[in-house]
Amino acid sequence: MQLVATGGIDGKIKLWEKGITFASFDDHIGEVTGLIFAKKSVLVSCGIDGTVKAYDTARYKQFR
Repeated sequence: MQLVATGGIDGKIKLWEKGITFASFDDHIGEVTGLIFAKKSVLVSCGIDGTVKAYDTARYKQFR
């Protein structure tokens, strides 16, 4: 499975596969400024709110 992650000015992060959104996170207050896949099922994000968050993309949960 190949995932694509996008972050928006609304603070939402969306996970995509084959052009379809299948998961969404809205933990940032304000714009998402960076995203990186750290491991096979870990996505790390940072936002204009000054926070860094980590997500488990297999369980669709924030864990840090």
